Amino acid sequence: NAAAGLVLQYPLVRWATRRAGPPAVLAYGVLLMGLGLGVFAFADAPATAMPLMCLGVVLFAAGRALVEPTKDVVTSELAPPESLAAYFGVSFLALAVGGSIGNYAGGWLYDVATSLSLPALPWLIFLVLGGAVAALLGAATPRRPATTHETADVL
Repeated sequence: NAAAGLVLQYPLVRWATRRAGPPAVLAYGVLLMGLGLGVFAFADAPATAMPLMCLGVVLFAAGRALVEPTKDVVTSELAPPESLAAYFGVSFLALAVGGSIGNYAGGWLYDVATSLSLPALPWLIFLVLGGAVAALLGAATPRRPATTHETADVL
């Protein structure tokens, strides 16, 4: 995960930000993270487990490579200059609380899935949640017109 993140972050963020604004890049990153976790639901057969697990790790790392720097850009764009520190403080507090709840819920979900003999359940739920959050972020993303430079890059 760390190696994939290191290799992917700069080129992926640069490529993505040329094509979309920070809120959309954040949505794509969350979607990739959800897809990466969802792949693990299908990595149960010995013959396909290793390739699918590697694919899942790379997708998750690519998503995280997009999310990590972009969340700070989005936070700074939302904050009035005089409240920038407060916005970052609340952002990091929300990450800490959300991360704690997510870790607890993920462990509980894994225990439930194990007791029901449904090992794919947590991964499929992570996939659905990642897609739902990405869709909500996408719906909240203001559409910006492409500049002449961006249009030339796409063509």
